[in-house]
Amino acid sequence: MSGRRRNVRSRFNSVLVVALLLIIPFMVIVTNFVRIFDLQRQVSDLNYKIEQEKETSSQLDESLKQIGTKTYTEMLARKYLGLYYPDEKIVIPTGKNTDPVEKPDTPQEQVESVEKVPDKEPEAILEDKPGEAETSTDSGQEDA
Repeated sequence: MSGRRRNVRSRFNSVLVVALLLIIPFMVIVTNFVRIFDLQRQVSDLNYKIEQEKETSSQLDESLKQIGTKTYTEMLARKYLGLYYPDEKIVIPTGKNTDPVEKPDTPQEQVESVEKVPDKEPEAILEDKPGEAETSTDSGQEDA
């Protein structure tokens, strides 16, 4: 009977060894696949961040090109110092029914958004009715 126990025990040991030899490489392979998947996700995230930074860099390069130009200097004078040309008309919407004015994106659009009206005095602008603020350049004729 002890021979039979040894036979069963040796068979159990051999099955256990084979199972371990199969399970351990399987676990190593699964672990490596998980690591590969995580690394691929990190690579894709980093590629996305690189694209965002390239876009930011190109925007900064464009801003850098604008610095020192007359348009950029005018935009800074308007925005931070409140300066305007003497012949410009500044429109300030009042009342609740006025449409919101979209803010220009580039300095060139900001300069173009301020209208030049050489023949109208600032007092005449204040006399306009609140809902009827002019948004286009006059053709040189005063309002009657």
